[in-house]
Amino acid sequence: MLAAAGLPGSPALEALQEALYQVGAWWPLEDAVVLTERPVVLLHQDGTDTTAPHVRIGYADGWQAEDV
Repeated sequence: MLAAAGLPGSPALEALQEALYQVGAWWPLEDAVVLTERPVVLLHQDGTDTTAPHVRIGYADGWQAEDV
């Protein structure tokens, strides 16, 4: 991250960047942070389905939101 800008590296910032690449959506709160895994099924805005018909978004644990 910093190296791309020609700045010296920071192990703490590089660890944070790697963690953010591993998670999906996240919401910072006053005293906590909510993190989600990356979805395994995703219906793109252009209407193309990546893996499963009628599923808008789905996660590895089986939770999903479908078309009604």
